[in-house]
This record gives sequence, structure tokens and C-alpha cells, in this order.
Amino acid sequence: MLALRDVQKVYRNGLIETTALAGVTVHVQRGEFVAVMGPSGSGKTTLLNVAGLLDTIDGGDLVIDGTPAARLSDDALADLRNRHIGFVFQSFNLMQDLDVYDNVDVPLRYRGLSRRERREKVEAILGRVGLTARMHHLPRQLSGGQQQRVAIARAAVGEPSLILADEPTGNLDSLTARTIVDLLEELNRGGTTIVMVTHDHELASRAGRRLHMLDGRLIDQMRPSARSLRAAHLTSFLDGFARLARLPKPVPQEVAWGPFLATVQALQAFEILAVPDEPGWFDRAQLQQVLINLVKNAHEAGSGTVELRIEPHDGGVRLQVLDRGAGMTEEVRRKALQPFYSTKKSGGGIGLALSREIVDAHGGHIALAARDGGGTVVDVWLPGRP
Repeated sequence: MLALRDVQKVYRNGLIETTALAGVTVHVQRGEFVAVMGPSGSGKTTLLNVAGLLDTIDGGDLVIDGTPAARLSDDALADLRNRHIGFVFQSFNLMQDLDVYDNVDVPLRYRGLSRRERREKVEAILGRVGLTARMHHLPRQLSGGQQQRVAIARAAVGEPSLILADEPTGNLDSLTARTIVDLLEELNRGGTTIVMVTHDHELASRAGRRLHMLDGRLIDQMRPSARSLRAAHLTSFLDGFARLARLPKPVPQEVAWGPFLATVQALQAFEILAVPDEPGWFDRAQLQQVLINLVKNAHEAGSGTVELRIEPHDGGVRLQVLDRGAGMTEEVRRKALQPFYSTKKSGGGIGLALSREIVDAHGGHIALAARDGGGTVVDVWLPGRP
């Protein structure tokens, strides 16, 4: 998919020469997810710029999707880049005077596609990243996480074989960063090759392979060992256990559903089917955690868009999180809300257990059921204002 052989890149400023890449050789197979790490100035971004045909090389060979690229004309490079490579940048690089739809549409305009074909592709990818309801918003009307999801949609809309992401989570908080890497993982599962530069060791551990650079050289290549993966799972388990142990008493207050859900959607993608006009009565931070957990679990277990329905019910409010995945068996649904249930084989676990603890503390209840036509419904009831 991507091959660099003894690639060299030197920047010159008068009599001063700076070697950015010093004989780098790396092969990225089709469908891989590779993280590139290293200190500032180690050559990570230069490696991505060269791989993305944004910069030329001074020596060596570069092959993109079977095409030798080192000596192509500018027009041929532009065509190869447009058809085979998508880019995601730390600073989003969105056009501020264009809305979400038009930002995502930009790379398709160079493909010669009809307006109808472009519209179908743009609407499909915006649905996939959970931004259908915001397609006519300007970038300044979006959160940082939403802007990065627009950038990912723009990178993926043309169905490139390779996406290059340069510190895509660098300007985001840790929780939003995880949702962005979730999206990249989803694209990778669909067959897209991902190369991501990051300083974050936790996020890098989710890649299938890690490359380490220093002073323009590739000094190490690592695949996560079974031991490191077990350690990561244990860390996640212990973190969830600690959160259960120190769960504070909820402090309910009146909260308008619209702004609240907009905040949650910036962290996890879902579509809203229904929402009450009247405000809710709950601990904002704790219910946000519940929805993030439930939607994330639905994305992992399901396929397509996760949906949320909120309606007045029995003197309180009913929230339903729905997916269209394979669904859980009756035994899994029965065990999934129990604390410390293993997530590895059956899909429940700390996230659902924590959600149950929070809902219980609010005086509500939570249940799981099979969805007609396949999938799972997580049903939450919360009491109204006392």
C-alpha cells in the first residue's frame, strides 16, 4: 500500500541544511493501522507529508498503492493524492466560510462527479460520523470534536485507500480524543489503511503497529504484545472499578435537553429520534457519562447509526439507545448489567455496570432488550422533578 525505501529529505536555508529524513525505509500493508511516534523534530510530520505527496523527496523511492511516485509530474501527483489519499490535521484545516456539507464536498469536486453522486457520498459519510443534523453549520458553530469529525468525513468521503492523520487528537480533551480514534478504527475495519502521528501512548497502543522515530530515522517498530494488551485491559478494568467505588451522590438540576445532547453528540455520534420540549431533571455530568457509555457500547456491538429516543413516561422520562447490530443473547443481556462482567466475549461490562450504578443512584432503572429486526435496546427510566 505504502512503501518508502531509503527516503531522504533535506531542508536548506542558505548555508544551513537540516536533515528531516535520513534514509527511512518502511512498508505499510493494505488495511494496516500504524501509529508513528517520536519527540518533536524527529521527522514524523515530514514522513506524513512525503507519504501524502505534499512534499518531495531528495533521495530514495516512494510507492503509493502500487504507483511509483518519486518522479511524477505535479498534475500526476495531484491526481494520485486526490484519488488515493485522505488527510486529517491537528488544526482541522476546515474552510471557515463553508458549511459542513461544502467542506466535505470539496475533494469530490475535483473528481468530475455529478452533483447527485456527490450529494449521496457526502450525506452518507456525514451520517456515518454522526453529523447529519449539522451539515449546514459553519465550523465556528461546532465544538472541536465535531470539527475533527468533519475533517475525518472530508478525508474519507472519496473512499481513499490511505488516510494520513497528523496529531488528529492534539487539540482535543482525552475523552473526545478517544472518540476520534474510534472513528479512525471504524474506517480501518472497513479496509482503509491508516497512518497516524501521535504523542499519546494510550491512543498509539490501539494501532496494530507502532513506528518510533528519532532524528529523522526509524529506530523501532513494535506490535502490541499479548502481555501489553492484557495490561491495557486490566488498566481499563481497574479504572472502571475505581469510578464505581467513588461514584458521588447525584445532584439533580433542571437541564434543557437540546444543549445537553449537543454536548454529548460532540463526544459520541448518534441520531436523535425524539426529545421532549420540557427540560429534564438530573445530574448533568453523570447522565452525560451514562449516554456516552451506552452509545459507545452500542457502536461496538452494532452496525450503522446508533439512535436515541427520549420521551416523557410514567411521571419521569424514558431514554432508549438503539442499535441494529447482531444483538445480545438473553444470557448476555441478563449478565451485562452486573458489575465486573467480562466484556471480551459477550459485550457487557464496566460501562454498562457504571451506567446502572448512576441510574440507580438517580432512583431510576435500566434494562436491555432485543430489538425487532435485530439489535439491542437499552431502556433507561429516570424520575421527574420531585
